[in-house]
Order: sequence, then C-alpha cells, then structure tokens
Amino acid sequence: MSSTDARLERRLPQSRLHRFLGAAWTLLLVAYVTLVAIATASGHAEPAAWLLVLILVLGTVHALLEKNRTAAVIALFNLAVVAITFSLKGPVAALSLTTAIIQALICWLFLRGLRPGKTDIITRIACAIRPERNARERAYIRTVAWCWATLMGLMGATSFTIAFVPSGAFWWWWMNIAPFALPIGFFVLEWLFRQFWLHQELKAGGPIDWTRIRNIDFLQLFQP
Repeated sequence: MSSTDARLERRLPQSRLHRFLGAAWTLLLVAYVTLVAIATASGHAEPAAWLLVLILVLGTVHALLEKNRTAAVIALFNLAVVAITFSLKGPVAALSLTTAIIQALICWLFLRGLRPGKTDIITRIACAIRPERNARERAYIRTVAWCWATLMGLMGATSFTIAFVPSGAFWWWWMNIAPFALPIGFFVLEWLFRQFWLHQELKAGGPIDWTRIRNIDFLQLFQP
C-alpha cells in the first residue's frame, strides 16, 4: 500500500467523525431553539441550559478537529461563561448571556468591515452579486451595514441586561421571538426602502443573475 493510500484511509474515519459531529451539532441546535421556548414557558429552564452546555462542548470538539482556532476559542469562551453563570445565577441568566454573546459576535462581524480602509460584509455580498455599483449605491450599502451593526449591538446589550434582570413575559418574548422577528423585520423594511431609494440603480442593473449567486463562495466573503 502506498503512503498516499494510507493517508486517505486515516482521513476517511476522521472526515466521517467531522460530518457526524457537524450533523449532531445542527440537530441539537434545532432541538435547543424548540426546547428553550417550551422550557422557559413552563418555568423550567434547566433542560435547555444543559442542552446548551452539550451543544457548546460538541461545537468546541468539532472546531478543534477542524483546526479552526477562532471557532474553538469562541466556543470555549461561551462554554466557560455559560458554565459559570449557570452555577452562580441559574439557567435563565446562562441562556440570556449566550444569546447576548451571539448577537455581539454578529455586531462585531459588521463593525470589523466598517473600519477605515476596510470593506464591510454587506458591500462584499452586494458586489459579489453585481460588481457594477456606483458611489450612491456603495454609500447606501455601507449605511445599511452600520444599521445592522447598531441593531445587533442594541439587541446584544438588551440580552445581556435581561440576563441579570429577567422580566417574565418580556424575557420569554425576547429570547424566543425577538432574535428572529427583529432581524427579519429589519431586512424586509430595508428591502422595501431600497426599492424606493435605489430604484434607478436597480432598474439599470437588470434582472438578478441567479447562476452567479449560486457560484458565490459566501464563506470566503466572511473571511477577514
């Protein structure tokens, strides 16, 4: 057997383990979102918090196997915060802090590209879909990126606050509805305003090239 064949045989079980951990993590994440709604509505948040711990452990292991240091550090940091908060303040605070960390990371993702001399993530995506963008479009797109960063920053701050000052029905609404409803609502409103504000530019750009969109490496666009 050649050395190449031997390396392939060693990689095969490892790649299967990576796929298994990735699939398990995704399924547990879906179960977690559902369980948070049920558990917190019934006043018993402990099961959701324990499931969150399991998800973060699997996420850390998966990131380490993939040799993704950034993801591993984030998962370990989140795991440490959840474990400490869970033990000191209880499951409700742990769940809220995790939501705050996720929202803060998304805010940072937008802010990272808004520094002078950098290209924000919204502009990257827009130019990947249609490279020909005039100055008016680019200014509008960068403003949208600032709006997204502000929205996620405010949501993260709110989640952090209610982690230590839970408020009954508002806490449940914020944890289970707001993380999805507010970004979706903002996206819809921004899209409607874009059709009005950039009407001429969108008309000149012609129909959407779906073939081009399917070939975009979106993961690459999110790289620093």
